Amino acid sequence: MMGTSTYKDSAKGEIYHIYNRGNHKKNIFLDNDDFSFYLLRLKTYSKENNFSIIAYCLMPNHIHLLLKQNSTQCPQKLMASLHTSYSKFFNKKYSQVGHLFQGRYKQKTLGSNEYASYLIGYIHLNPIKANLCSEPQAYTWSSYKEYLETTTNNSMCDHQLIQELGLFFDLSSSSVVISVLNKISPKEAFDDPQD
Repeated sequence: MMGTSTYKDSAKGEIYHIYNRGNHKKNIFLDNDDFSFYLLRLKTYSKENNFSIIAYCLMPNHIHLLLKQNSTQCPQKLMASLHTSYSKFFNKKYSQVGHLFQGRYKQKTLGSNEYASYLIGYIHLNPIKANLCSEPQAYTWSSYKEYLETTTNNSMCDHQLIQELGLFFDLSSSSVVISVLNKISPKEAFDDPQD
């Protein structure tokens, strides 16, 4: 289904689940401007490094990204640029020093589109599991609302790719939510469960 990748393992066409959390599990986003800045940088660096965004969820103390590599450029360069830029922004804004993130990001390679679909559901359910909202579309800092919209203006996600892969996912019924949570457990989705 899903395999662990080392940071040197990458290939054009691969889809990765990338995740990381704040150092000592502390919050890495303290206000709306922090979330917005991270997303702006994610969009910029994804384009620069030729990655497609399939799904994302920014939680107060951790992030989930589902990305497709479209060239020989590896995820490590994208994530180093993204997290270095965001860490500098955060530390300057809040007059802090030191590491913002808990070590290097984690990366898993997806083995099937079916698993990718369930992982998209799992990622978008994070805010509900954390009691931040009661339905995924109510959470501002995930890509779920993009999955509900028919227009793609200013989208973060690559809707054409999502359609080609058949990855649009509907979390509107409780039976689907239960199915997602039963299909993917934190132990299976992550080397180091953190959400």
